[in-house]
Formats: sequence, C-alpha cells, structure tokens
Amino acid sequence: MSYLLCACASSPTEPVWGVTDVTSSVDGADPIIVPSLWVIVPAEDDPVRAPALSVEDQCSTAATTLELSDEGAYFDIDTTDCNWITVKQTSIQGLSAGDTLRVWAFRWANTVAEGNGHLIVAAGEPPRVLWQIHPALPNDNAELFYEDTVVTEDVPVGSTVYWHVSNHGQNVWSLIQLLRVHGDAE
Repeated sequence: MSYLLCACASSPTEPVWGVTDVTSSVDGADPIIVPSLWVIVPAEDDPVRAPALSVEDQCSTAATTLELSDEGAYFDIDTTDCNWITVKQTSIQGLSAGDTLRVWAFRWANTVAEGNGHLIVAAGEPPRVLWQIHPALPNDNAELFYEDTVVTEDVPVGSTVYWHVSNHGQNVWSLIQLLRVHGDAE
C-alpha cells in the first residue's frame, strides 16, 4: 500500500510533510538521510546547480511529493512543469573515507525529452560530489539506480547532503534512500 503526500507550505525552504521519522530499513546498511526532511535550495543559494540552469525553470514545492509505502518513504520530484531542483538536508549518519555509499533512486520512462538528465548526490560545505549520473533521454523504460560508490573523504554526521535533479521534459524522479553500507554487507 502506498500513500502520496503533497507539499502545501508557502515556504520552499522548510520541511513541509509533518512526517519526520519514516526511513527505509535495509539489512546491512544505515540510512544517512530522512526522505521527509528534504528542503528546496533557493536558486541563488544553490552551490550544486550548473549556472546555465534558468532560475525560472526551478521546480517548486508543487513538484514534490512524499510517497509512503510499507517499505518506507520516497521523495518524488515531478518535472512536468519545471526542469531542475536541488534539495538538501542534514545527514543523520556519517560516512568515513573508504565507506560505501549506496544511492537508491528511480526514474519513470521519459519519452518527451532529448539530451541527458543529471542526478547529483553531494555533501559538505563546499559540497563535494559523491555520486552523479547523466541518464540519456528520451528513454521508453523506467530506470532503477541502485548503485554503490566508495566515499573518498569523510562526511561527518550533521553534514549538509544535496540531491540535484536536472531534466528536460515530463518525468518523475524518486529518491528512495541514501545508505551507508556495512563493511560485511558489501
């Protein structure tokens, strides 16, 4: 069973869901974020977005939803009426150099756009890119990103974590979870 919660707050820089304790549980890994705590980074303060991205094309809270399911909560971004967004939150789990970060995200099929999308996970101040991908668009198939990457620098608990989505055309991108994989579970 799944539920969708839509953002209704007037301020895009504060958590708006009223659900702050739902995380995805995965054997052998610890979440480093809480899906309901993402907040939009205002374009003028965004240290992750490419300068060529238009401020007018940034997604608002109307493009975001929180999906609750038996497996946990997923943060969704619908790019039907916008092209990009960067969200941030404070990490609840640290990463040490050499740790494995698992990025768990999903993208629905996109048959309208041409070019490449861009997903970035970054952390710290200034942000360091921990993972990124440029999915080819259009693509008739949905795509699951369940990828591991080795972190090369420490990311202490309480660090700012960024998730950036850049897209051309209608699509829904879901960030399911960012996880620190236990050494014995790799």
